[in-house]
Amino acid sequence: MGDMALVTSYLEEFNELAAAFDSSNNDDAVLRRLEDCVKQSDLLSRTNRDQPELVAAVNGMKNRLAVMKKASLTGGGKGAQRQQLQQQMDSTQEKVEHQNKMIKNAHQTATEAEETGHQILGELARNKEKIASVQDRTREFAGEVNSAEGLLKSMSARDRCVIS
Repeated sequence: MGDMALVTSYLEEFNELAAAFDSSNNDDAVLRRLEDCVKQSDLLSRTNRDQPELVAAVNGMKNRLAVMKKASLTGGGKGAQRQQLQQQMDSTQEKVEHQNKMIKNAHQTATEAEETGHQILGELARNKEKIASVQDRTREFAGEVNSAEGLLKSMSARDRCVIS
């Protein structure tokens, strides 16, 4: 089953739970199941950022869940429980914002590392060309030295013949 099909099944489950939540007078157990459904979908969307329709579907679920949580907080229940839920929501929101910042920083670091890697590869390619050029010149020089050595030997042999 593909990720989009999985998110679609989560979306269907979410819609069923949302209807149950509305008819159950904002039942906390149903709200928790809704949250779990959104969490699972969110995990899939984070690993598939290149699929905008998947990300959009999950964002829609998140927005609907936020509205339902708000309705749950304002629509009855004990004041202490409502306050506790609001604190949990605030805490969760802060954690999400912090994680998003961390992800953004990690992405920026990865991008910078990639750019540095490209620069290093370019420099290595230039160095490789220089080394190849130096090797070619060394071979030429070695050939000329060998020719000169042969010439000197032949001249030395002639001198010995002439002197003798």
